[in-house]
Amino acid sequence: ISDTIFGESPPEAYFSGDRLRYLKYQNLFWLSLLSVGTFWIARSLTSSFYVGLFAAILVNVPFRPHYPPGLIDDLMTEIPSAAMLVVASGALAIAFSRSRPSLFVLSGAMFGALTLTKAVALYVFVVLVAVLACLYLTRRHTMSLQVMARNLALLILPFSCVVAPWMIRNHVELGTFE
Repeated sequence: ISDTIFGESPPEAYFSGDRLRYLKYQNLFWLSLLSVGTFWIARSLTSSFYVGLFAAILVNVPFRPHYPPGLIDDLMTEIPSAAMLVVASGALAIAFSRSRPSLFVLSGAMFGALTLTKAVALYVFVVLVAVLACLYLTRRHTMSLQVMARNLALLILPFSCVVAPWMIRNHVELGTFE
């Protein structure tokens, strides 16, 4: 984006100065997503505007400027990962409790993006799907197997669409799926 706006520059220009500062502005987007996602989830689960607002404020405490030193002024993946995890987990909780297909899709896509950011999320997702399948089996008297399978597919398919191209690319370019 910086190259499009300000013109091409060598990669070294992103190690310091204005280009690096512009690159770090992405943290504002991720903090906004974290805040909005937290508000949405807290509000959806409690039906209280004030609980949502309090949760959105509280989730930003660890990321306030200068605490821990440099976290906001850095390009580490903690803030994006936290934002993706909150949205993915919240969407899954609401999707499961209210049987909303679109939220299963959102959750799967966000867990996929989280996996590309933090590889350990792949293993978490596999266990999560197994636990969700077991939970569905305990609900089989209130929900058809077709609906259960559809919901699991709506979770797994977007995840696979996000993660698989990168895994295939790594295998082609590097000889490993990792």
